[in-house]
Amino acid sequence: MKHIIFSLSFLFIVSPVFAAADTSVYAKFTEIKTIESDFTMYKHLSIAQRPLVSKGKFYFERPGFLKWVYTSPFPSGIILDGKKAWSWRGEGSEKQIRNISSQPFAKIMARQIYIFVSLDLEQIGARYNMEELKNGIILRPKDNSAKQTMDMIKLHFSPEQDAVEKVEMIEKSGDKTVIDFTNVNLNSHIPQEAKEP
Repeated sequence: MKHIIFSLSFLFIVSPVFAAADTSVYAKFTEIKTIESDFTMYKHLSIAQRPLVSKGKFYFERPGFLKWVYTSPFPSGIILDGKKAWSWRGEGSEKQIRNISSQPFAKIMARQIYIFVSLDLEQIGARYNMEELKNGIILRPKDNSAKQTMDMIKLHFSPEQDAVEKVEMIEKSGDKTVIDFTNVNLNSHIPQEAKEP
């Protein structure tokens, strides 16, 4: 789950890549206050013949709210809200909620999200090499040490919206996670109940 949430921070780098060429892209991006989307995630593992498929919902609201909810195959999720973080498993009376705010990975994820939300190009450039694609970008971590499991991240942008429609995370092992975003709503009101675990 850490790699998935970590990669969500990349949803906010659409403008830095193209800002130099087209300032209207940057202007449109800065107007995005909320994102709400369905997702389907395919985890391709070398030990499995078919991908593992998960579905769910993604919410983001500036300046620092992010919610990632798995609805299938097992209900679970994580919320980052400022310096607070929660995770949960189950639903209804079986739901188990944990405050994970003090855990190191939650702090790292929150810090990464703020780097991308604030469009800190210096920090982004310090960590990743960027290569433009048609309607997308490839990010390659500059840290190529043994502890770095990610080989590259490909972001595919929707030509109709200033949003990411697909993320491909390719690990050094060859395992790959693909996330397709659908029913993307930008700048719509996120109800209070959607902000709770």
